[in-house]
Amino acid sequence: MSRIRQALAVATLAVAHAGCSSSTAPGTKTGGLTITVNAPPNLAVSFTVTGPNGYKTTVTSTDHLTGLAPGSYTINASNIDVGDSVVATVYGCTVTGSPAVVSTGSVAAATVTYAARGGSGALWVVGSFAAGLDTAVGMALGYSATQLRTSGSFRAGVELHLPIDPSGNLGPASASITGLAFDTHGNMWVANVAENTVSEYTASQLTASGTPTPAVKIQLAANSFSNAIAFDSSANLWVANANVSTIVELTAAQLTASGSPTPAVTISEGASATPTALAFDQHGNLWVVNEVSTVVEYTASQLAAGGSPTPAITLTDTAIAGPIGLAFDSSGNLWITAVGSYPYDGHIVEYTAASLTALNPKPAVSFPVLNSNAAYPTGLAFDDSGNLWYADARQNQIAEYAAASLSSGFPSIVTTINNVPLLDAVAIAFSPHAASLPLP
Repeated sequence: MSRIRQALAVATLAVAHAGCSSSTAPGTKTGGLTITVNAPPNLAVSFTVTGPNGYKTTVTSTDHLTGLAPGSYTINASNIDVGDSVVATVYGCTVTGSPAVVSTGSVAAATVTYAARGGSGALWVVGSFAAGLDTAVGMALGYSATQLRTSGSFRAGVELHLPIDPSGNLGPASASITGLAFDTHGNMWVANVAENTVSEYTASQLTASGTPTPAVKIQLAANSFSNAIAFDSSANLWVANANVSTIVELTAAQLTASGSPTPAVTISEGASATPTALAFDQHGNLWVVNEVSTVVEYTASQLAAGGSPTPAITLTDTAIAGPIGLAFDSSGNLWITAVGSYPYDGHIVEYTAASLTALNPKPAVSFPVLNSNAAYPTGLAFDDSGNLWYADARQNQIAEYAAASLSSGFPSIVTTINNVPLLDAVAIAFSPHAASLPLP
């Protein structure tokens, strides 16, 4: 079943429609308008048309409108989300012919076109792969909802090669693409720990495999090791800099063009902290994985103030030794991947939402991942049915746990994708993320 969700960007166009009670009076000279709707079969299209004298109606398909009073009218058309048990597909809306002015005795024309937004309807994973003896190349893989319903070894529907600067601070053979986040327009942002950059690839660049050039590239300070990113609810991007123990904010306005902007806010964690993953909860608080085996929370007010705040909550349980990734479910429970110490013993741990108000809460659930004695679980993401997906960097896998069995501590594996062609499948995210979840 499809559902219509108001997008942030609303396409507008001046048009008109007949047959409404607020239309012209008998004997008044009128005009017409042809609205052509281009959309995939079975897509339930609906948008409103408004005009003079309080006129308003709904259009659902191509129509020729007659008996229209002269003047300007507006189409208010938004994106359409087609729901799916794994991940929705977003159909973007484009309106052409603006402005359309209806005049006496003439017929104006307008077109409303819907097309699947690039990158949507998929689970994305980023990392790097070996391109030669001493060379690594960044990579982003998009697995479609259809692919995610079947276990096996197969190529992603979309494979993007993201070149790495060989002069970066980690060396030419390093695994460099370590952070992933999608903005509200479906554009993909990645963090490059070797280059100290965050880069944007537009939704249109995510449609097919290739080697895209970043639409925007933001340079952070040298030797920052910028390795994790997350968007807040105001479309500002927060970046973790592992080498200098800071978390910085780049405002939405600063993300519109390439350059080296001064961060709007800087949180200094102290020399002992190494931030490696970020996630916002539903209250706007930022949770941070530190490589020193802690996960900490900074409240929304602390983020606004910047400086060197003491975390509001610090998680230090032995169950999260070697924390790597984190994500919230629709109930506000926090899930963390932890790898322990060499030879690694990969686990996934849950803290309930209620427990996250305590000073030193204890995990509610902790369970080993598939083949835990050889596992290195990294990124986490929840799908539209509440099932939990994770990437395993050591086993080159992506796997799914059933939502209904997560709280048991013995969850059931639903799907496993093997032979993911990455050295380090570090971060994963759905595009779009489930509407019930806070931004990843």
